[in-house]
Amino acid sequence: MWLIFILRVEVKGKDFSAKDMLFYRGINMNVICKKTINICSLIFTMIASAHAIAETKKGCSELVLDAMYQDAKQHNETTFNNSEFISVSCKNMPNESDTLVASYLQKIREYDIGSSYLWRVMKTSKTNGSVLASYTGYISEDSSIQVGEDSIWIDTAKYDLAENQRAFGVRLDIGYSPRCADGGESDYLTLFLQDGTHLKPVLKNIAMSTWSNYNGIACLDPEIVKVDEKKYIFILNSKTNGFNDLLIKGKSSTETKTELASEILSSIKEFHSKYVYDGSSYNN
Repeated sequence: MWLIFILRVEVKGKDFSAKDMLFYRGINMNVICKKTINICSLIFTMIASAHAIAETKKGCSELVLDAMYQDAKQHNETTFNNSEFISVSCKNMPNESDTLVASYLQKIREYDIGSSYLWRVMKTSKTNGSVLASYTGYISEDSSIQVGEDSIWIDTAKYDLAENQRAFGVRLDIGYSPRCADGGESDYLTLFLQDGTHLKPVLKNIAMSTWSNYNGIACLDPEIVKVDEKKYIFILNSKTNGFNDLLIKGKSSTETKTELASEILSSIKEFHSKYVYDGSSYNN
């Protein structure tokens, strides 16, 4: 005798029954479901939970996610435009009560050493999901760049660059260093200002985290001197072309690594770099 039951789950806002799920994503679950309700229920629950976690994490509401998928269909002209986002993130804009900052990465091409991605950054309405302003970029993987599920982090710190000109940041944690590399960088920060229906990048792709081997060759020398650098942005009172100057300060720490994997903190140094607005973007 067959066991008859109804299990209802939601995937991207659609209501699915157990019958619908028998061939979900091309997987024939008919044999499994005939044998036992427990296994079938577990599989369906896992599928639904995976989608719920992947699609609604990081502050993205169902309404905004739907708007983002519609946006992808308009801006991704490849066969991947209906695929899931590789990485997605949303966050409230503190000084705009109905505005959500949203960003996603969606694949547009595959090749031997990785993939290329459409990178969209948007301001959206929390009320109806409409796109208020947006930016389009592209990212390609190589030996130093790899995209993953947690690649996007939206930074809504108080970046007041001028009167009534509050920027927000998007950080991309996409830097990759092979095991025997002699250096690397990540946490790429871009600051955006709204200009009508466009989002204008005014500070572009600053690596806020870097490291390098100061002395020794990785995987060859028994002792390596490694330097780590972490950077932070400060808004200055001085102005250039009507916009506040920026000071990027950081600290570098030097560590000695031995064959026994022990690490000794030998020194800490501070550094800084000033960025000024040239009428279009910030440069140092």
